[in-house]
Amino acid sequence: MSCVKDAATKEIVTYHLSTSLDMNIVYETLNKLRQALNQEFHPSAILHPDQGFHYIPPLFQNKDNPIHVP
Repeated sequence: MSCVKDAATKEIVTYHLSTSLDMNIVYETLNKLRQALNQEFHPSAILHPDQGFHYIPPLFQNKDNPIHVP
């Protein structure tokens, strides 16, 4: 399970269930986040992961687009 929780409200904004821990779990969660927020991200929004290897790839860390999904 991969989820995104709003740090201010502690609400789970979106989540994705998968039987695999490959990068698609991250990309699917972020796609669902886009849908949940109607593509409207606050310019100062920070996505703070609690785990490491899924969030290291350059595609994920693209600073020009903070919620970049291939």
